[in-house]
Amino acid sequence: MKKYLLLLSAIVVFFAPEFAFGKEAKDPYAGRVVLGFSIGGYSSGSGPQGFLATVGVEYYFIKYVSSSFTTGYGMFGRDFTNTNDNSSKSTTVNLIPADIAVLGHILPGKTVNPYIGPGIGLNYMWWTIKNKQDDQVEYHIFGTAGATIQIAKGFAMNIGATYTVPYDQEKHQLAFDQYYLGYGVSGGIVF
Repeated sequence: MKKYLLLLSAIVVFFAPEFAFGKEAKDPYAGRVVLGFSIGGYSSGSGPQGFLATVGVEYYFIKYVSSSFTTGYGMFGRDFTNTNDNSSKSTTVNLIPADIAVLGHILPGKTVNPYIGPGIGLNYMWWTIKNKQDDQVEYHIFGTAGATIQIAKGFAMNIGATYTVPYDQEKHQLAFDQYYLGYGVSGGIVF
């Protein structure tokens, strides 16, 4: 986990030399905050998984680099095999994600602004099988890409996708597959 935090810090310093040298006050984007709401879904190697709704805050260091924090609620169905009698069962897994990302903005100030960036996070998941509730925490790394579309002054829409790889997956009982792809549409208010 320390490696990923170090990597994110290095990316911020690499893409944000003005911020690293204290010149961010001259950039009109520096200090800008965006509050966003998103709805989407995700799929994996085994097919469509479920839905995810999030709320997030994004902070601009300079016009080319921002950092975001998102959390929300999601759910997906999961099939499993009962080892006692080899019968097939299914359950609904609920999850609360918490993700942090560093985003590089390619065309800041334009109506359509593509972005790309890495991130780290976790999913707290819980489910019920045979009237017994269980839970787990899944840590993950991800890459995200998309485009922010300026709709009006102070309002933006975002279309994006996230490719996520769970970390230390063998510990997980009902985790996602080896990877999953999230997608969604969001709206935001720019402060």
